[in-house]
Amino acid sequence: MIEPFIIIEPKTKKVPFILSVPHCGVDFPEELKSDYKPEMMSAPDDTDWFVHQLYNFASEMGITIIHAKYSRWVI
Repeated sequence: MIEPFIIIEPKTKKVPFILSVPHCGVDFPEELKSDYKPEMMSAPDDTDWFVHQLYNFASEMGITIIHAKYSRWVI
């Protein structure tokens, strides 16, 4: 399995703040895809859709962002 998260480093001087978006992931690792229904994987119904994009300005403010790659169903 590759890294289950994505880190976006600040684009300016770092501030002591980390923005975590843990429920925006929609991917499923290859080794687990057979455990899920394909039609459900295409749009996990409890995903916080696009929240990581809502805060994409944070790195310009010196904030480190970490967000999920995989669906919370993987956990």
